[in-house]
Amino acid sequence: MTDIKCKICGNTENNRTYTAKEMMFGLKDEFQYLECANCKCLQLIDIPRDLAKYYPEDYYSYFSKGEEHHIRHSFSKMLKRNLKKGFLNHYLKGKSPIGKMLAPKLSSYYPWIKTGMLTSASNILDVGCGSGELLLKMYNDGFRRLTEFDLPWLPGYEGSKPVRVGNAASGQFQLDVYGEVMSAIYGAQQLGLPPTAAGWKAAKEVLAFMEGAWQRQDDGIWEVRGGRRHFTHSKVMAWVAFDRLARSIRESGLGGDEGKAMLPHLAALAERVHEEICERGFNPSVGAFTQSYGSTELDASVLVIPHVGFLPGTDPRVQGTVAAIEKTLLKDGFVLRYGTEHGADGLPGSEGAFLACSFWLADNYAFAGRLGEAEAMFERLLALRNPLGLLAEEYDWKLRRQIGNFPQAFSHLALIMTAQIIEAVSQKRDWSQPVHAMHA
Repeated sequence: MTDIKCKICGNTENNRTYTAKEMMFGLKDEFQYLECANCKCLQLIDIPRDLAKYYPEDYYSYFSKGEEHHIRHSFSKMLKRNLKKGFLNHYLKGKSPIGKMLAPKLSSYYPWIKTGMLTSASNILDVGCGSGELLLKMYNDGFRRLTEFDLPWLPGYEGSKPVRVGNAASGQFQLDVYGEVMSAIYGAQQLGLPPTAAGWKAAKEVLAFMEGAWQRQDDGIWEVRGGRRHFTHSKVMAWVAFDRLARSIRESGLGGDEGKAMLPHLAALAERVHEEICERGFNPSVGAFTQSYGSTELDASVLVIPHVGFLPGTDPRVQGTVAAIEKTLLKDGFVLRYGTEHGADGLPGSEGAFLACSFWLADNYAFAGRLGEAEAMFERLLALRNPLGLLAEEYDWKLRRQIGNFPQAFSHLALIMTAQIIEAVSQKRDWSQPVHAMHA
């Protein structure tokens, strides 16, 4: 027996330790393992600093190989997926006729998992399962919570909680990424990338999906955990998907004659999305585009509206949005993503100012001709860089320090864009063409 604490549940009573050798690759390195008396987890006591030699070069996780992890939309596949999940739960419960019928087959897959306590919603942690085949099989058979759970006994960096294993955002639906894809294709063609058959095929697949998906609620650019909504930013990026595809067809010849024949349909789709956003995303009582349809809450993500050419920076609705954000989300000269007091993100506590959003506000100043304010904001943000010129994800204006992911590419991309915008506006260059927004 040992009093070593379990890394999963924190138990310290009646745990056992074992010595085992690595035999898969014949290295025969000895490791000390702990078996928890409470959660029955078997774990390494001391994890080696370098794990590379214990994994084959072709190692893949359960999410990086096989067809089952791809986005699936057809009714037949959805039905098959739900049937598998139901069968798995019948087996794990083991009491129903269906469970007894499935036992011979599934027990050969999981002879160690039939405890009577697991369901398809149980948390499963990947601690290194050889080639990853086992977790892929488990995912295909209905287990879904293979990526994240909380470790409440860990305090986290400087007391930051919760500490999580994995990231549940891997299972979220983010509508905006399809607009990002089409914007990237268009931007690449503007820089000289010739249209290809493969590119046209990919564009048609995005269009086929987006024709119905743009009307769905999603989890948004910030990967919130407060439930799906009709996020205004997501709808704007859906409009970008249709707009950029049409531009690629007109300006680069993408799709040839087939593409040209599709232009009236794309124009109608883009106009429909545009009208809906202006009607439902703009709240007259707030005088601004809000976080989601029907909401009064603000979100700095809508500052990209003039970036992507949805509306010009001089439009009264855009300027009203900027004014509302200045009033509500601007803290000590820096911009919050959104207000956390209403729990829209599904997380406790508050957060720092988001640096990318602060750069976006500077951009909007420039778009509206407020060049002096844009330059002042830009200089204020540059002053936050560390001695190596690096920026984090957020800035705590109370503690006067950078916080969050560091270094954060999102912040640096926004910095580059703001520098380009300020330079162009100061040189009185034409900004009638939309900027190719660089987002996460």
